Amino acid sequence: MPRYLERQFNTWHVVVYIPKDVQPYFRKTKFTQTLQTDSRSEAEVLKLPYVAEWKALIKAARNNRGPVSLQAIADEVRLLRDEIKTKWKGFEDEAIMELAYNLRDNPDQDYAEELLSRVQGDWTPTEGFIEDWIAQAEFQPKTADEARANLTLFCDKFRFFETVGKEDLEGWVDELRSSLSVPTVKKKVGHVRGYWQFCVDKKHTKAPPPPQGLVKAPKRSKALVAEEMRSKRKSWTVEDYHKLLAARPDDTVLNDLIRLGAHTGMRREELCAMKLEQVKSDRFVVEDAKSAAGWREIPIHSDIKQLVARLFDESTDGYLLPDLTANKYGHRGSVIGHRFSRLKTSLGYPKNFVFHSFRKTLTSMMRDAGIPESQAALIVGHDLDTMTYGLYGNDISFARKAEIMASVSYRL
Repeated sequence: MPRYLERQFNTWHVVVYIPKDVQPYFRKTKFTQTLQTDSRSEAEVLKLPYVAEWKALIKAARNNRGPVSLQAIADEVRLLRDEIKTKWKGFEDEAIMELAYNLRDNPDQDYAEELLSRVQGDWTPTEGFIEDWIAQAEFQPKTADEARANLTLFCDKFRFFETVGKEDLEGWVDELRSSLSVPTVKKKVGHVRGYWQFCVDKKHTKAPPPPQGLVKAPKRSKALVAEEMRSKRKSWTVEDYHKLLAARPDDTVLNDLIRLGAHTGMRREELCAMKLEQVKSDRFVVEDAKSAAGWREIPIHSDIKQLVARLFDESTDGYLLPDLTANKYGHRGSVIGHRFSRLKTSLGYPKNFVFHSFRKTLTSMMRDAGIPESQAALIVGHDLDTMTYGLYGNDISFARKAEIMASVSYRL
């Protein structure tokens, strides 16, 4: 892309990103203006006066603020608080009045207001307690990284809890919704709300957390319903299953994973993390799953008994699927998952066909065989939310589970 130009909906915009040290001065992260043209050569000319003006504003802001940076302000706040605590003990109010008097003629009143408000404790930096919140939340490493990234995004936008109003939050949500889905934005706002509530509980701030209902569901239009139906995960057919296996006969590990997933309904990571001690003569024992319902025993289907026996005998590292490379979160299924994704894409399948779709295939086969939903759920590891089955229901016998699994077949 050309410098200072960004294309949005076939129209060029001039954009100059504001350096972090003066973002608080302008209270935004960039200058932007539409050039109302789709011609790049014309945009290159039209952008020049905007870029010159905005760079002059940035330079003037830096001269006005002097060498003060975000870290410098934080250091100054800490030093002033220490001085008031040690030298003005018993006269804290007078010290604050003295500081306010000294700042009254400061040429940068935004800086003066921030310094005074932080020393008094009226303003609390949003970024100060992220690691404390993540530690007490006991997230898995991947979720912790996601939460950290979402909160960093929020803190870059809003520096202090007390200066954030409802309209500011609504504007931020609208900004996120312009490029992200509703579930993704809800997750980001959920992390912010959880972190903010933690800071309130720990008395870091008195500012109330964001209200509920910030992320509104889009209106149910015909186009939206059609898009939801197109993006909804599809189940593989028996023909799809054989097509996937035939496409890469040389990739034995990938084919083994496909066959296991199709005949067990296990999630990819459940299969890739399965150790040999979890494989019995007639069943898989799934442990440490995503939910309590995920802790389950799955009969070994007759069509994969020989496959399981071979994998058990050939394993060199104690895993049913050996020699898989773990990612930074310790997940062994990530790399082979990308291989599966490339395979199905090369065969022309859209994005709503994924490895997880084998779970949908298995439950569909059970449904067609007349298996009650409550019994199928015990095999695939779905939660039962009904009062009868979810709260008081008991597990079914393993013999019954074996009968249910026998109703599933990928034979042509």
